[in-house]
Amino acid sequence: MVIKHVLAVLCKFILRSHQQSLITAEEASIINKDGGKHAVTVEGVKGLPKLLEIIEHPTQVVYDYMHLVCLGVA
Repeated sequence: MVIKHVLAVLCKFILRSHQQSLITAEEASIINKDGGKHAVTVEGVKGLPKLLEIIEHPTQVVYDYMHLVCLGVA
């Protein structure tokens, strides 16, 4: 029963391309344009980070121990 639930949750995740990440970040920036203390997240994104101007997410992001092992994201 638990395995079915875990698989159902995992199947809902869809990998975003760089373009989709930018669109999501811009949507979040528009929603949170007042710069309030409690920003609303759009698919886990609160705004447009400056780092996305330098690197292409997710293809140029380094894999790290915390996300791969500790949190079990990948």
